[in-house]
Amino acid sequence: MWLLHGTTAARAERIVTRGADLTFREPGGGGAAENFSFTAEGTPSDLGDSATYALGKAAAFPSERGPAVVAVDVPNEVVRAAVLEHLSLFGGFVEYDKGAELVELVGLCGGVVQFDPGPALGRLLALWPTLAKEIRGVP
Repeated sequence: MWLLHGTTAARAERIVTRGADLTFREPGGGGAAENFSFTAEGTPSDLGDSATYALGKAAAFPSERGPAVVAVDVPNEVVRAAVLEHLSLFGGFVEYDKGAELVELVGLCGGVVQFDPGPALGRLLALWPTLAKEIRGVP
């Protein structure tokens, strides 16, 4: 499944090369990233689309060479693991069938695939060097 992460061009290059960095801090302060989130390509997201998010990041950090979207082809089983880990955080407040279609599970997460510290993120990072990735420009 192709996952999209809106960011700046400078950050996109770093992400493609190194993968998610949960110790990353934005210039000017703020805490470290707590997770690494994507939207699923072709799936509506409660957060909006990745290109719009990238435009916001580029406006906030104009020295980072403009907006970009990192697109990564992540194996479905890794996406499923991330989604199930995320849904488990709701402690029974969200009902779901672990065997449901992946797109349905992603929909329960508002169209966001969030990799929190844990097994799914570890698997994503272990596979990172072998995954198809590209940086997409934002018009």
